[in-house]
Amino acid sequence: DSVVSERALREIYLKGFEIAVKESQPMAVMSSYNLLNGVHTANSYDLLTNVLRREWGYQGMVMTDWNTTGKGGSFADLCIKAGNDLVMPGTPRDVEEIIQGFYDTAESSLQYRELRACAARVVRTILQSNRYE
Repeated sequence: DSVVSERALREIYLKGFEIAVKESQPMAVMSSYNLLNGVHTANSYDLLTNVLRREWGYQGMVMTDWNTTGKGGSFADLCIKAGNDLVMPGTPRDVEEIIQGFYDTAESSLQYRELRACAARVVRTILQSNRYE
């Protein structure tokens, strides 16, 4: 778990990523395995949606690192809620967690609009690639 102040995070650790995203607008980026201030980065709405998409204007797709949702890792439904569009590799357990996320009674439960937004970004990435011809 990396415990970092918001100022240090923005001024030191995220600066290179910010420059790369703003200058090149990559089609896809990958979230990492690690914890940042107690939250798995793949489950971090602040990092993936507020900073990456809203502040930096990122339009592409976000995918998890391979097996980030494994034992002791991130939760697949929270990955989707945070803005991860593609959970890799997508295990049966991930599917179960995503489905269960819809049935969760908490106010923070997964919403269909969040899943649709992720699916739309994946499709848009495919259509923009040179593989769709």
